[in-house]
Amino acid sequence: MAISSYQLYMLKDKRFERDIWMYRAKALRGFQYEIARFREDSQSSKGWEQVIATLIMLTFFDHEAFARTAYDILDPHAACVSWFPPGLEVGMTVIDALLGCSPELISLILEISNLAEQRLSVASATNGIFEGKSWRERGQVTCAWRNNIERRLYFLEQVLPCSTSLSIDCDQHGQSAIEELGYIAETRRLSALVYMYSRLDRIPPGFSPIDNLTSQILALIPKISLRSHALLWPLFVVGTMGIGVVNPESGDAQRIFVMERLVSLQQTRQLKNVRRAREIVEAVWKMRDLQGPEYMGGWYDIGRVESYGVSLC
Repeated sequence: MAISSYQLYMLKDKRFERDIWMYRAKALRGFQYEIARFREDSQSSKGWEQVIATLIMLTFFDHEAFARTAYDILDPHAACVSWFPPGLEVGMTVIDALLGCSPELISLILEISNLAEQRLSVASATNGIFEGKSWRERGQVTCAWRNNIERRLYFLEQVLPCSTSLSIDCDQHGQSAIEELGYIAETRRLSALVYMYSRLDRIPPGFSPIDNLTSQILALIPKISLRSHALLWPLFVVGTMGIGVVNPESGDAQRIFVMERLVSLQQTRQLKNVRRAREIVEAVWKMRDLQGPEYMGGWYDIGRVESYGVSLC
């Protein structure tokens, strides 16, 4: 709330100027209270160090996961990194308000990137998951890994947090924040499936099952407020990996919808990364259009428009 109020203030909307300091103070007091509680509770298996560690990891966890959906880093050791070791006791299927989904979903998105990069990395043939394996065995390993990711994405049940404070806060449409959080999490899960099919299976935009997933995502997006930072990644995924060539019958309605949302998001949040994401989506569309109607496109088109380093959080 403090961040949202500050963004409105930067847009010369001073209605919530006092809220900046009020919510900032509440957040700091709450954080200090949690640290003190964990330090004093000798029966707790958690410590105040865990609170800080979890907060820091949540801050960078989704940034890395979403950024790597736009480019290769070719790190054969990336799959060895564990953001949430068991000792932290993080509820992996509970939707986190900061992430906009469950930590388990972010882990699966990272796994997709890890698998894609492991397959491309020459070093992985000797140092990674393919060490000592024949080409046939490597294919079996990657196929099993890919199928495991797909199965977990389809059957992932993201649990809404047990927080009464979220359900009380309603937006102008009367929709509870807890309900919107559920829409956000589902939108991100569907976007993760689009990303998986696009990057691992190299299914072109607009082809099955990406076309159906894209329609589901576009139907959910209007239910999510533009105040939410969680819209950027689904819009980027749909724009670059979901929407196919312009249909002569339906026209470019899907493109128009995505671009309108990106422009509105940029105007609302006034952040450079939103503008950069919009420019990448536009560049991908332009490149595909110039290739002609026979060109199907795919995930690798994103890398051709210099997407390295883009932040999609």
